[in-house]
Amino acid sequence: MELKRSWPLAPDVEFGHPIPEWLAHLQCWQRWKEEPFRSSKLLNPVHEHFLRACRMLFTPKQLVITPWFERMAKTYTENNEVVLLGAGSTGKSHFMGVAFLLDMVAAIGELYACLVSTDKGALLQRSYASAIEYLNCLKANGIEVPLKFVGQKCAIVPSAAPEDLQGVKSMIKGVAIREGSEQDAKSSVIGVHLPRIRSGADEFENLQNRAAAFLSAQSNLRQGCIDYKMVLAFNPQSLSAPGTQLATPAGMGGWASLDPETAEEWFTVNGYCVLRFDGMKSPGVKEPEKYPFLPTEASINAIVRANHGNRDAPDVWAMVRGFPPLTRSTQTVLSEADLLQFKALETEVVWQGSGTTLIGGLDPAFTSDGDDCVLQLADVGHLLNGPLAMVLRDPIYIKIESSSKDPVSYQIIKQLRGHMQATGLRMRHLAIDDSGTQSIADIVAKELGSGCLRVDFGGRASDEAVSIADSRPAREVWGNESTELWGSFAEYVRYGQIRRLPRAAADQFVRRSFKAGRRPRILKPKKESKPEMGGRSPDNADAVALCCAVMKLVLGVKPGASMLDPGGRVPRASSFDMSRLMAINNMKSTYQVRT
Repeated sequence: MELKRSWPLAPDVEFGHPIPEWLAHLQCWQRWKEEPFRSSKLLNPVHEHFLRACRMLFTPKQLVITPWFERMAKTYTENNEVVLLGAGSTGKSHFMGVAFLLDMVAAIGELYACLVSTDKGALLQRSYASAIEYLNCLKANGIEVPLKFVGQKCAIVPSAAPEDLQGVKSMIKGVAIREGSEQDAKSSVIGVHLPRIRSGADEFENLQNRAAAFLSAQSNLRQGCIDYKMVLAFNPQSLSAPGTQLATPAGMGGWASLDPETAEEWFTVNGYCVLRFDGMKSPGVKEPEKYPFLPTEASINAIVRANHGNRDAPDVWAMVRGFPPLTRSTQTVLSEADLLQFKALETEVVWQGSGTTLIGGLDPAFTSDGDDCVLQLADVGHLLNGPLAMVLRDPIYIKIESSSKDPVSYQIIKQLRGHMQATGLRMRHLAIDDSGTQSIADIVAKELGSGCLRVDFGGRASDEAVSIADSRPAREVWGNESTELWGSFAEYVRYGQIRRLPRAAADQFVRRSFKAGRRPRILKPKKESKPEMGGRSPDNADAVALCCAVMKLVLGVKPGASMLDPGGRVPRASSFDMSRLMAINNMKSTYQVRT
């Protein structure tokens, strides 16, 4: 059916020249929020225009429109930022390829799209492969679409574009984001400025540290455009992975507020619309002959068998239930389940009285294979109707300026002085990582005054009891002081004594694993553990662990302790602790920061 100028379903729209009915459907679908489409009599719901166009353009064998495909179409139509979260083989990548291609067909010359995946192999097997496949289907069906695929550039472009794509702006570009540097990854996504932008990331959970590069490119992409959409698709691997973090529900409780049996759609704190697909509710389970490519009872059972028959295994949750597993298969000091169950991430805090003590931990990072210089502050006090707890503040990142004439150590000292003066942090309540070859603690003592707690992360574990319920010396459980402090933090968490744990530190605590077969247990060295944490060092967690050292050794609050002195204040250090500190630090009579 050819349309000359207007259309009964959109009588106020002048298309300008005769166009096919399928193209009228696509333009009504794409531009329904814009005038004159917004004031016209469009189909309700609007995504029905997209579905009708799909049925006109492709045969039922070429494109099977499943109930899940319809859900994706509705959410994609109505929202600018969409997260497709769910089991494997749900058609998430397939939908992205089809939607981006038909968006381009509706606006050739004024739309730029990028489809991102981990590497070229994945790119040509997933969403981008679907875009190419359905472009070929259009041509095979005799649909006149002036687009072509340029393999060397991995781009779908207007037919008249030169092979070198010189000067071409409108395209669907395939980007292997994990290849090259992080800056290269960001630059490859940014593209050009056109009225309509589409940005999609496949396997977002596996992009690791490149996930941040993709997200940071979005602010540039959406500048000046009138029509922007971003789509992320992945199987949730853990609460600490980048995609799952972005998909965290807004409001109190986060993931813990969702019921895995019923949660299918929600919004994040950033306003992203999350659409979840549970393999147990797959149309393929109900009608395997009609939807054999979706999760079926047979494919689900195969995944369960691969996990030794455990239907509650983390891989089953990730690949079948489409819900982040609360436990991990690797051995770490904590799991995401621990953080949720014991409220370590909870932000609502009410103190019992005003008797709190400010403590801090400084991880200089550059002295011991780190990435960030982190100052972590925390308040210790008694929660109302709760335990004696450490409530963490937002981490402070000490800025190191390469152009500065001051040595790095003195840049740190200068900023540390300012933060201590601004917050009232006392020197005796500050712990510093003294493991590296350059002793920041020595310079702190010289410039700011002595009295801080020096911690050698590579030193032996102490003779201190593990907790009030476990009298074993820490050295019998942990292989060095770093592992002891991480283990102590885990004990504080399980006693409900940690609140407002920053997300960066939480990720590191649940991802860094132990060396296999070692007793007493010992954490993997930083260089070995970086791949587990997206190539980053666990500096945030180390800074939190240093706060634990102050809480345990200076304040004398062991995991599980809940005692207060008669004045309602946090207890002072025991005589044993103080003598140990004096021996280590040659403490003087004053602990205030020198101005």
